Amino acid sequence: MEKQLILNGMNIHHFRGINELEINDLSFVNVLAGPNNCGKTSALEAIRILSNPSDIGQLISLSAIRVSVSPEARKKNIVQYVLSVFQKDTESDEASASYRIKIGANIKNIRYLYEAGGTVGKITNTSGEPQTMMDLSVKISNTSSKKPKYKYDKIINNTDTLFTADENDLYHVTYVFSGINYYRTTANAIKDYIINNGKEELIEIIKPFDDTIMDISIIDEDIYLHSTIRGVLPLFSYGAGMQKALCLAVEIANCKNGIILVDEIDNAIHVSAFRDVFYWFLNACRKYHVQAFITTHSAEALDAILSIAHSHFSQDDLLRVITLRKDNASQITRSKIRTGEEAYNDREDYELELRI
Repeated sequence: MEKQLILNGMNIHHFRGINELEINDLSFVNVLAGPNNCGKTSALEAIRILSNPSDIGQLISLSAIRVSVSPEARKKNIVQYVLSVFQKDTESDEASASYRIKIGANIKNIRYLYEAGGTVGKITNTSGEPQTMMDLSVKISNTSSKKPKYKYDKIINNTDTLFTADENDLYHVTYVFSGINYYRTTANAIKDYIINNGKEELIEIIKPFDDTIMDISIIDEDIYLHSTIRGVLPLFSYGAGMQKALCLAVEIANCKNGIILVDEIDNAIHVSAFRDVFYWFLNACRKYHVQAFITTHSAEALDAILSIAHSHFSQDDLLRVITLRKDNASQITRSKIRTGEEAYNDREDYELELRI
């Protein structure tokens, strides 16, 4: 299978807890494995940021995605949340601390470098109250342009500010975060897809999960599936596993020729359904030309993915397994990259643990 990948490789120099991580030789489906706090989810977020480096609003949204707080609480402390994705520049003194992000990637055979930096201080609002503010600067450079682009903004606690992107997306990306509400996310995604594209292809994508489904309807804010056996049932009557599978189905449909990011792909899916769901997922990524980056903590899920790739897709070189390790002494995150066949053989022949 000829590879026409969106993302061929990336370097995360400074982002969240990741330092100097290099990932190359990617494929259509890339599984990020490793222990907790090694940077798997952070790598997905870095790919999300690179889809439109000029979109500061996207950076702000990602900074708070892991925190379950009200919109009011997030607004009140937005600078603190944004700082969580930056790294403190160790060369700056405490009195004038600065913060940085640096991410590079080979996107559609063009090398991009995203560099963001900021300092934090205090300002006084119109009521005479002190507010925390971050002065933010972003530099975006690539090998197809002689001049880098710069963007400057201020992020201020407890202030309503609309941040817009200066450029179109470099690639279309969908991020399925592990903490989302699968029912509501799936319902909204199905509505959007039907409005924009109709329902015929979506039904075909869903059928591998339940071949009795013949139609989908929307009533008010709810989605109903029409089954030849069970009749008309609301989506919420299905279990979390089915909702997760439908969520992946509609997001892949929405993401043709783009990138899908799935954090903890095994979450909410029973181990007995791993082979069916993962076979469908690998096949759908190939069919719709979607490059996938997924994380998992589950050895059983990883085994299922490796076995399916070996049995059905070995000739396509569809899979990469990227094991991340963080060196506690140097604080550098390292990667070991295996093809699907290499990972399968390692596990079968040497019982090598890829997950921990």
